[in-house]
Amino acid sequence: MKYLFRLPVFLLLPALLSCAGEGLDLKTWNAYRNPVALSDVRNPDVIKEGDTWYLYADGMSEDGAIQLMSSTDLTEWGLLDPLFDADTRPSFIPGGTVGSPSILKAGDRFLLYYTLTRSDGECGLGVASAPSPTGPWTDHGAAITGSGAGLTG
Repeated sequence: MKYLFRLPVFLLLPALLSCAGEGLDLKTWNAYRNPVALSDVRNPDVIKEGDTWYLYADGMSEDGAIQLMSSTDLTEWGLLDPLFDADTRPSFIPGGTVGSPSILKAGDRFLLYYTLTRSDGECGLGVASAPSPTGPWTDHGAAITGSGAGLTG
C-alpha cells in the first residue's frame, strides 16, 4: 500500500523529462534559491529607484524595527541600516512594535507607512518621510490610532 503513493510520481517522471528539452541540467535544475525567501523577511514591500531595488521588512533587526535591504538584480541582497534607531524609533504608542512597512514615492519624497502595535490592543498607523529610499527618515507620528475595535484620527 505504501508504494502506491510513489507510483504516480514515478510514472510521470519520464513525461516530465521529455517535456524539459535538452537545456535541462538534472543536477542543477532545482539548485537556485532566492536568499530573500530563506531569510526572516516578514511583511516585505519593495520599491525601485534608479537601478536599485529596496526591500523594507519587519522582524529582521535586533529591536524588531523595520529593516532595509538593497539589490540591483533581485537575487543578491545587501543588508543596510534599519530605518529607525533607539532615538528615532516611532513612539506614539509607548512600547509598541514597529512593522508592516509600505513604501511609495510621492514627488521627490519617499513615504513609509508602518504599524505600531502593542500586545494590549493599542495600535496605530504612522508615516515617515525621506529624500531617498535609504533616509534619513523623519517620523511624522500617528495618522490613525486605536484601541480594540474603535479607531480615532
